[in-house]
Amino acid sequence: PRRGGPWQGIPHGLHGEGVATDSTGTSNDATYAGTYSTGQIGDAFDMSSGATLPDSATSDVAGFSEYAISLWIKRAVTANGWVQIVNKDYAGGGLGIYRYSNTSDITVKHGGSAWLRLTGLYDAINDGNWHYLGIRWDGTTTYGSVDGGTEVSVANATSPGNVATAYSLDSTYTDGIDNFRITDSALSANWIEDEYANQSDPYSFYSVAAPATSGVPTLSSVTATSITVDAITPNVTLTF
Repeated sequence: PRRGGPWQGIPHGLHGEGVATDSTGTSNDATYAGTYSTGQIGDAFDMSSGATLPDSATSDVAGFSEYAISLWIKRAVTANGWVQIVNKDYAGGGLGIYRYSNTSDITVKHGGSAWLRLTGLYDAINDGNWHYLGIRWDGTTTYGSVDGGTEVSVANATSPGNVATAYSLDSTYTDGIDNFRITDSALSANWIEDEYANQSDPYSFYSVAAPATSGVPTLSSVTATSITVDAITPNVTLTF
């Protein structure tokens, strides 16, 4: 069940602000022995130190009828072959998000499904800069996007299985991970796009208009019909 809305239902909120504790209050803390560096939002997990980021939650994708995952990721180098992004025992029916072999695609596998290829998404994050990766599944289709852009999708009706292993965010070809989140709601493409816009440039996410200068009523004159002065306290009452 969802508890407390998006990013709050059996989730993770590993923000990388000098600690690897779960900011959502569900105590799904990570184990991290590496260092921290400047991320997209404050500090990030500096994966170039060679430390992976395993997570203590062992069954929080089991039986999901839908889910959404997002993270800021900075890739360090161009790699050959398969490159892990997120893994939670995909071989045992859990969840895996990888680069698909020597291709430009990101691929997703869960619940024993085939590897589902999201065309072109790996090349979009593999340039040494911070990028916002969003993966969501609504029970029938897996969607993926980078930096809130147009989604690519592939059909998949296989639910994640119950696997008693932790998440692992691999460091082999990654400079940094920031704001890793998962929830048991597919959310929507617009929600992912808004998350990207808010987190990438929060000061331009919304604006406050200047005060209105026309069409505003003004008082040209006021005439009182009576004035009452309180002799004990300095109060004056005007009656109109």
